[in-house]
Amino acid sequence: MMRAALSAVALAAASLALTAVPLRAQDPTAFEYRAVTGRSVEALDPTKAYLLVEAPGMILSTWLVMPDEAQRAEWERQRQAALAEAVAAFPGRLVSYKRDHETWANSRGRRRAEPEQPIEPSNENFAWPELESRRMFTIGPQNRIASESEYSLWLYEVPAGEIIFRGLGMGAFGDCACLGTLAFATQPGKVTAVRIAYAPLDSEGRRIDRFPGGSNSLDISTRSGVIIEPPSDYALDPRIPREMITVPEFRLVEAIPNWFGQTVNRVQPYPGLFSYDGTRMVDLRRGAQAPVVEALEEAAQESAAE
Repeated sequence: MMRAALSAVALAAASLALTAVPLRAQDPTAFEYRAVTGRSVEALDPTKAYLLVEAPGMILSTWLVMPDEAQRAEWERQRQAALAEAVAAFPGRLVSYKRDHETWANSRGRRRAEPEQPIEPSNENFAWPELESRRMFTIGPQNRIASESEYSLWLYEVPAGEIIFRGLGMGAFGDCACLGTLAFATQPGKVTAVRIAYAPLDSEGRRIDRFPGGSNSLDISTRSGVIIEPPSDYALDPRIPREMITVPEFRLVEAIPNWFGQTVNRVQPYPGLFSYDGTRMVDLRRGAQAPVVEALEEAAQESAAE
């Protein structure tokens, strides 16, 4: 009975998590977002920022909310506090290690594995997650405000500021747009509209309309690109005031870390917006290389080198 009750509580909590995440004071990983559904679509708050996602079907997408400087500073303060605790605890860990190793060495059978000597923590080797890896949220496949054979729409209240498209799917089965993606800004009083999708690719990695006949599940899983682009007319939902809907000014992001070991992918080129020159993204709007999120690109390079 207790297990059943706990399961019910867990399911309720999981359901709530799909629609809202509360803000916790002094927590730089916390941010507010929620699904806007039902009649709430017709009563949007002009002081809030919204993200409208269009897709050709029930697709789960992942997004990254970039932190501001104050949040970064607080995350670093927490890292330094945790490092200080680890440094203070190290002498005790070393004493325990020496005792355990002596016991192990005196055991003729040596049935246990040799104890591993602890490494003294320092600013250089102290493991601490990147703040951005804790500031992600998903949209879909539930909570659609429109569901037709040609398209689906989701509407979410999100933080105002920069958001990065991270990829499609979730967990080990998801695709991370680690080698090229797009970022954009959301604004209070605006509904920022984008379209996402999977893109069939040929054997050379070029985008095609559909997989040819005879394609198997391996072809489809390994030859699918990811898309984020301006929305179609489907995004003009009559319940949302037209003056609130805006198409974002996209910014190119050449690399983000693959924190969760997902399938490595990249956003497909979009005519007139950007293309690729090898691994570099080329901004076709300005004819020059666009700036990238430097901190994330450096982290991605470090992760790839490990």
